[in-house]
Amino acid sequence: MSQLTKTPSEINLEILSHALDGKGNINMVFTAANPYSNAGSIGTFDFSDDGGSTWESADIAADVAFNTDNFNINPKAARYTLPWSAIDDLWFASFADVRIRLSLWDRANQSGRETTTVEYTIGAVDFSPSNITVIQRPSAKDPYLDFQFLNTALVRPVRTHFVIELDDADDFSSINASADSEADQTDWESDGGAFPSAGIDGSQTPLITCDDAAFDALANQGWYWRIRRVIAASTYQPTITSPEQVDVIPEDQTVTVSGGMALE
Repeated sequence: MSQLTKTPSEINLEILSHALDGKGNINMVFTAANPYSNAGSIGTFDFSDDGGSTWESADIAADVAFNTDNFNINPKAARYTLPWSAIDDLWFASFADVRIRLSLWDRANQSGRETTTVEYTIGAVDFSPSNITVIQRPSAKDPYLDFQFLNTALVRPVRTHFVIELDDADDFSSINASADSEADQTDWESDGGAFPSAGIDGSQTPLITCDDAAFDALANQGWYWRIRRVIAASTYQPTITSPEQVDVIPEDQTVTVSGGMALE
């Protein structure tokens, strides 16, 4: 006797692979097939940065065209690329176990029947700002140790500071001298002008100069150096996006905030 199998949805869904695109996006490649050639739509699209313990909605990259509410799904399985704006969700940090989960609706505009949610492991993702590794000054032998280098652009215009460290050991376990542009801008310049206290625009490439006196005071010997880039503290500013109540608050009063908040 003939038998039919009732399924959650008309669509057969499989996540195949992922790829970083150099702009902070992770392109998720999946296949979908529908024997009745109906338009489908994206259902669940979530990410986890802790191995699947907690999940949040994943942002789709705004600069890549993908109509999540209405796209054709045919009987023959076709490949689709869904661009996840991972840098906006994960920010400039490193994670060991990033995962994605995805489902589709077998009709347009999140209607019809939804597929079973498919989970996919991306693995390690590292958006931490890389160190500056190329300098114009000082040279291999130099009496002043005045540093000069170009910033390498980040994929977002966040405010950036620098920490220059010198050590007589290559593991930087003791740090004999250092200069931090966020703590003190006195000895720092950006393109020949004052170094902004809020940090430079990380997406730009100004010429950075630092002539900290602590470096000049070091002994005449070999020194290991590194230049770390750090996201400025001023980048992380909480903004109330949907307050439940608005009052005039005295300057010295502490209040508890409830409602939606976002980092700007």
